[in-house]
Amino acid sequence: DAGPARVRYKIKSGGTWGSQNTLDTEASNDFISPSAVLGASDKSHVIYKDDTNGIIYHRSLSSSDSLGTRHSVQTGIATAGANDNIPYAPTIYWDSGGAEKIMTIYQKSATAVPVFHKVIADDGTPGSEVQASDNNVEQQEGGNTMVICSAAVDGSTVHFRSEEHTSELQSPDH
Repeated sequence: DAGPARVRYKIKSGGTWGSQNTLDTEASNDFISPSAVLGASDKSHVIYKDDTNGIIYHRSLSSSDSLGTRHSVQTGIATAGANDNIPYAPTIYWDSGGAEKIMTIYQKSATAVPVFHKVIADDGTPGSEVQASDNNVEQQEGGNTMVICSAAVDGSTVHFRSEEHTSELQSPDH
């Protein structure tokens, strides 16, 4: 499309796809690189980047096409320039005694630096920033710049892995 980049979505209901909608329509801003995870009651949680202003956002989307409030996860993130810059790993989800929680792991720079994480509980504002690695994590894959690490939850612990670092980040009950 001409104009600002947008993250678009459709909802499938009863075997039929609905109309195309836009996740965020703030004028003149480029929104890129969505990472989505399905939570409870078919609620999707989307992490995406405002590449115009260097902000990572979280927004939820219910199965009835109701968008939750946009929350800033992190500001001061490097913008793409000539390369695609995806400063976060895939989002993870878990249920903690009925509380819906997601974790996003991100870097603040487009170079190999440590990664950080924040937990978002029940669609609220992101929690405190926690450094997830004490070493630099690579951020280059093919022609794109993206964090090369992974995280998974086993029901009691979130496990983090990068090329040179493995750790337990946080108990899902926090």
